[in-house]
Amino acid sequence: MPTAESPYLLARLFPFNGTVMVETWKHDGPVPSVPNTDAALQALASRGVERNLLPLSDLPKRRNPEMELAFIFHTSRCGSTLASRVLETHPDVVSFSEYGVFSRAVRMDIESGDLDFPIFRACLAAMAPPDQLGPKRMIVRFSSWTSLIMEPLIKAFPMTPWVFIYRNPLEVLVSLRKKPTIWFTQPDWFRAMAPRSLDRGHDPASFAASVLDQFMVSASRAAGAHRLLLNYADFPDVLMQPLFEHVGLTWSSELQEPTMAATCFYSKSGAGTQLPFAPDTATKHREVTAGEKMAARHHAQEAFNDLERLRAQAPGTRIPGGGV
Repeated sequence: MPTAESPYLLARLFPFNGTVMVETWKHDGPVPSVPNTDAALQALASRGVERNLLPLSDLPKRRNPEMELAFIFHTSRCGSTLASRVLETHPDVVSFSEYGVFSRAVRMDIESGDLDFPIFRACLAAMAPPDQLGPKRMIVRFSSWTSLIMEPLIKAFPMTPWVFIYRNPLEVLVSLRKKPTIWFTQPDWFRAMAPRSLDRGHDPASFAASVLDQFMVSASRAAGAHRLLLNYADFPDVLMQPLFEHVGLTWSSELQEPTMAATCFYSKSGAGTQLPFAPDTATKHREVTAGEKMAARHHAQEAFNDLERLRAQAPGTRIPGGGV
């Protein structure tokens, strides 16, 4: 059985006869979250791991991480992977990027109706860095669908700083057409999770735009005391000092070089392409279809405009061109 000091990861979470069971994998070091934690887990499994199966309640709790948490929510296809990579350059960060076990835990809590999120809390406590590593900031970048339930999550973790990363919905629709997410290709289960009705027509662009609308509305409505709104249009500058300080990390000039190097990554190219960051906004607008324009205007533009107003009103907001 794993101990609080042993290096293990939660690989799988599932209900069995009324008990939440967890499969743990023993490993010999930290697991990188590039391009996401689940991909890193699969790479680890290929090298061989020691597996254990036990009730989640029997798993040792390393410590309570709730005062050392930060959440990243996003619309998908908006640069959240890049933001996660940049934060990972800080020596005091432990990053979990679209970690399937955390997503599964949150979904099980939602389905049970327990909005204190006990299963998710137990998983966080189990994956908190051991005490011998010293204080660490746990950065949890959720899968995009979790933005649907952003409001109850933030209410349950009222002291946790959180970030919402978004982008002009036109640009996101083009990206989703080219590289769909799971909720784009399997909309039925997603509709069942949605707190408000989604477009039920057969037009993929309208469905996707109505999903983006819900994501952005959730970000607008969620408690904003610890909120940071980041628009892809302002990348990469906003990924430096403003982001680090918001999630409770100390910024220093020594971080400038590694963070800039981390921005030289294109996450959707399989192994990842190392290139200087260059926004693809103009390309996306050239490639947008008439149907996507109509869907964005009808379903998502108002929510996007509301977020932009909130972002402009936030203290210290940096606007393109270096103003405040």
